[in-house]
Amino acid sequence: SLATAISTVVSGVWTLIVFFRNDKLRFTRAQFRPDREILTEGVKIGLPVLATSFTSSMGYVVFASMITGLGTVIFAAHSIAVTAEEFFYIPGYGLRSATQTLIGNGIGERNEDKLKAVSSVSILFTVLMMCASGALLYFTAYPLMCVFTNSEAVAGTGAEVLKMVAFSEPFFGLQIVLEGIYYGIGRTKVPFWINTLSMWVVRIFFTYLCVNVWGFGLKAVWICMIADNICKAAICALVSKREFKDVFQKI
Repeated sequence: SLATAISTVVSGVWTLIVFFRNDKLRFTRAQFRPDREILTEGVKIGLPVLATSFTSSMGYVVFASMITGLGTVIFAAHSIAVTAEEFFYIPGYGLRSATQTLIGNGIGERNEDKLKAVSSVSILFTVLMMCASGALLYFTAYPLMCVFTNSEAVAGTGAEVLKMVAFSEPFFGLQIVLEGIYYGIGRTKVPFWINTLSMWVVRIFFTYLCVNVWGFGLKAVWICMIADNICKAAICALVSKREFKDVFQKI
């Protein structure tokens, strides 16, 4: 926790320094005046993003709490596997940030061709990258678990679920890049509802049934997690056509 706090402070200070070194971003005290229109638009776009983070984080806590009753070995395998998987989807979040920035630029330029080109290329590149990432995760699952633990039982159990989730990485990549596009066009309420409903219905509810009603193990729990990722990607994709068409008509 201390290391995390220190790294957060250092990165925040360094980001602020870089920000003020940029002539286009630097502002004076006279320019720092509240603008009602800008603040209203910021709240309108930002609140759903805040709510998405809150409901998702709460969901992850509840999800993890239900696994504690499966035993220390299974919980350790789950926790380490989740940490190990993060290495393989972090690039997808980087592409999401780039995508939403480029989409935002396209909206500002009122350039429909740019919006369509950025959307298509970003989706294709992210999904292909996550396919390669998933393949790498599948073949390195056990060695990767061994980096974090000396227990063969924990490493073996964790490797099994990592190989399962490797097949869902492309769907996860599709989901996060579509979220970036939604954020870029300002439709932040869509990811909020999709994330919240899928997290609490598909992942949490069915995990509860698997663990507390049907007595299943860790594999069933991770199937619920995989189903959640696929469900989010599918709904994001289905709704995107309508949302993007509406945006294109307005520009």
